[in-house]
Amino acid sequence: MLYLQTDKNIVAFNVYRCPVAEFFISHGLSELCVSAFCDLDYPLADIWDVTLDRPQTIAGGNKYCDFCFRS
Repeated sequence: MLYLQTDKNIVAFNVYRCPVAEFFISHGLSELCVSAFCDLDYPLADIWDVTLDRPQTIAGGNKYCDFCFRS
């Protein structure tokens, strides 16, 4: 994981290795991983009263997951 320098009220980081995504991908279930695991980050952000921007996920075929939480 690499934390990124951001403006105030923003926390951003990239995740380069995800054991959960690796497991699902190895079983040919990457779409299930995105739907059943990755997408749970959005309701969690709502609970925290922040917005999550994450256009890339490892399970979605990208090299990393990019998280950007904004308050």
